[in-house]
Amino acid sequence: MKIRFLQDFVDKFRGKIYGIGDLVRRHKYVNRIKNFSVIAFGSSHMGCAYRPAPPPNGETTKLNFGFPYQDLYYSYNFYKYLNSKSTKTILLTFSVFSPGDVTIKSKLHGICVLYKLLFGVPYQYGNIAKEKKLEQLETAYNKKINKYKNKLKNSKHYIEDKPRYARILDKSPAAIEKLKIRAQKHFKINQRPVQMEYISKFLEDTKENSQKIYIILSPVTKYYKEALPASDIIYSELYKMVDEKKYPHAKIVNFYDCEEFQDDDFLDGDHLNSYGAEKFTRLIEKIIEE
Repeated sequence: MKIRFLQDFVDKFRGKIYGIGDLVRRHKYVNRIKNFSVIAFGSSHMGCAYRPAPPPNGETTKLNFGFPYQDLYYSYNFYKYLNSKSTKTILLTFSVFSPGDVTIKSKLHGICVLYKLLFGVPYQYGNIAKEKKLEQLETAYNKKINKYKNKLKNSKHYIEDKPRYARILDKSPAAIEKLKIRAQKHFKINQRPVQMEYISKFLEDTKENSQKIYIILSPVTKYYKEALPASDIIYSELYKMVDEKKYPHAKIVNFYDCEEFQDDDFLDGDHLNSYGAEKFTRLIEKIIEE
């Protein structure tokens, strides 16, 4: 995370904008294909985990639309942007921090400008956008977007979720201590459930659209779990909301407690490496096919 923030700091001086290349490619791709049978949403926990096979050009297919700095507000709004009659299944990763994670309040709040310009998602909190002067960035961001669009004018590349890490978890005492501190910070965010209304919106909309929705509790290492209460405490609010009688089309998939994932499947405490992503994808595909 520190490296990412440092890179963002350096990029500002070089005139770069975090995430712009990837998001412009995604915008171009989804507007070219338009119809997807399965769409996955979520933060980097989805982006690093689900690997649907590249599709034949133009066919209804599966899409991983998960990437860093995507909170529940944006996941829901991206769902509205991408949803179509062809969409039958929605996948959504739900992490320890998901209930209280708010992108516009993060250090990389500038990405909200890209979300607005590319996908038409309004700022979640107008007062914060004004305080951070996001509207003043829109002109400069639009120019950068148009430059990237011109570069990609003749490109038809499928979205490849990056990075595809092969690195295995660092288990040194110092690394594990940092991992546990990170987990505890995530749990503090968990205790302010300001974003849970978007789970309700997901449940209602997918029900109305006759779609299945799988809410996936993101897998973590044993060290991450050791720093936190039991999963039934962490996810108690979610389990209350996903009432099987009211929402028979919805299912919680508990990968948080899944023994299939081992510590060597992770690159850090809560992100899968390429080996873990293979397991995640295999398990998800099996669930979808059932």
